[in-house]
Amino acid sequence: MTAQLLQLLQAAQALNTSRSTLEKLIREGDVRTVKLGRRTMIPAAEIDRIAAGKPRDDVAAAFV
Repeated sequence: MTAQLLQLLQAAQALNTSRSTLEKLIREGDVRTVKLGRRTMIPAAEIDRIAAGKPRDDVAAAFV
């Protein structure tokens, strides 16, 4: 089973935010992305994590 990937605009709409806000979160390392050629995609599971307000597991572990 392959994970569903969303384009930035789709992900921003799913999170009810702007594309520029989502791009800022990506630059700050708060959102995981996947590169497919030149396209930046966001896994649907990442959208679910953000919507639930959960922190990134790997970032939280870095501060322990």
